[in-house]
Amino acid sequence: QPRVAPASNEASARAALPSGAQGPLRVAVLGDSMAHVFAIQLGILGRADGSLRVYRDAEASSGLTSARPVDWPARARGLLDQWRPRMVVLVFGANDALDLREDRRVYRLGGAEWERRYGARVAAMLDIASGDGRQVLWVGMPVMRSAVFSARMRAINAIVREQLRGRSRVSYVDAWQRFQGAEGLFVERLPDAEGRSLVVRERDGVHYTHAGGRLLAIDVAATLRTLASARR
Repeated sequence: QPRVAPASNEASARAALPSGAQGPLRVAVLGDSMAHVFAIQLGILGRADGSLRVYRDAEASSGLTSARPVDWPARARGLLDQWRPRMVVLVFGANDALDLREDRRVYRLGGAEWERRYGARVAAMLDIASGDGRQVLWVGMPVMRSAVFSARMRAINAIVREQLRGRSRVSYVDAWQRFQGAEGLFVERLPDAEGRSLVVRERDGVHYTHAGGRLLAIDVAATLRTLASARR
């Protein structure tokens, strides 16, 4: 089973990360539009105590089923060579519930061959991200307002987790569990660690608000702290 990072609170996320002699822990965040607000908030958390230096590239309408508008394997190689992070956070899936075109053929969403080929693309991104001994966190998709879209995101999460199985230096952050309501359904509001009700999802029923991005960033920062400590 892939290692699943637990939800955390802001106090643990703000605990000093072991940055070593070379300064803040260098973290790259790559992904679709679901990564945008979250990466901003992770950077804010990291700058608050100087523990993280966050590099980010979050492209709307991008994903792994198509090389348009971004060829992510090629983009990731270039950025990771440039940024030289110790850890990489991947956030993909929101734009991937589409038919897949490959070898001049079309593979229909949800079919066995689609699942196999999408899994291969996930594996390729993991190979790139984990190169040179880097630690990787994959942030899964959260529950969505649309039941149909939610089912598709759940299926994509399952493919991702299968590809993470048996890999070293790879962890999974379960955004679905973090953002579901009491009955496992989509909710717009969630309480923070102090019990205050926060609007965590945008009106489109898909994206995170800045408050939601902060909740996710707290979980990821705490996981980065744990992983960095283990590698000292």
